[in-house]
Amino acid sequence: CEPSNYFHEDFNLSEETVKEEINRQEERDFPNAFYGLITKQLLKDPVVIPDGDSYERSAIEARDDFLAEQVYENRALASIIEERIQVSENSVRASIRSRRKSFMQLMENSSVPSTSYRPLHNSFYCPITFFLMHEPVIDPEGNTFERAAIITWIRANKTSPLTRTALTEEDLYPNNAITSLMKIEKGRGEDSIHPCVRKWKDEDPPVIEDMETGEGKTSLPTTHAQIEERRRAQIQDELSIGGLAALIFSLIALSLGLRLSIVFPILALCGICTSS
Repeated sequence: CEPSNYFHEDFNLSEETVKEEINRQEERDFPNAFYGLITKQLLKDPVVIPDGDSYERSAIEARDDFLAEQVYENRALASIIEERIQVSENSVRASIRSRRKSFMQLMENSSVPSTSYRPLHNSFYCPITFFLMHEPVIDPEGNTFERAAIITWIRANKTSPLTRTALTEEDLYPNNAITSLMKIEKGRGEDSIHPCVRKWKDEDPPVIEDMETGEGKTSLPTTHAQIEERRRAQIQDELSIGGLAALIFSLIALSLGLRLSIVFPILALCGICTSS
């Protein structure tokens, strides 16, 4: 079945609902996807059930509607919630850590943002393609992938690309919470939308490759060597972007009269430049 058949109506957001959600976020700290559908409280141990919705684990266990193996730990959502809480509590160290990689991604379309915005969490990126996910799905071990990428991988390998344990297409659930959060990011105005999202929203989702006929070929990785090649290419891109970012920051800082003895420690703290 297509993942969209599983989507809970609360997460299949219309354009009007997206706008309402953005307005609500301006009035409170967190989006709806961070709250349990049963408990209505901030999720502490989110799990996903077969329809793709996320709940508090204790609430699902109390209802006894599903077997233990039917409930998947939503690691991506838990990680995003944890980071957002840390940032909201003005944890400077956590904020810097979360921005180190995201800062590089902000610059990938070669534009300097004119306004500040929250950096995207790494959990929005597929560990196979290293791109933002259009159709997030989750496996029994709690890992979230781009649907086309993981299905193409499974058809070629019959295992998880991360742990090498046996994995089938039927094991996958849609991760509605991540889909919801990405829709919110996509629905932001041009003055606040993340540069990566601006680029991503105009792209077509990757297509599942038919390993026998070759139809739908989109060069999705099917070997660990190909994933490693993509990872290295991403690192190289980040280093190149990081060098450009450091140069831009240094020029701006110097134009404002800051001494290099002040600029370099700031760059190092943000992870923008490294010692040579």
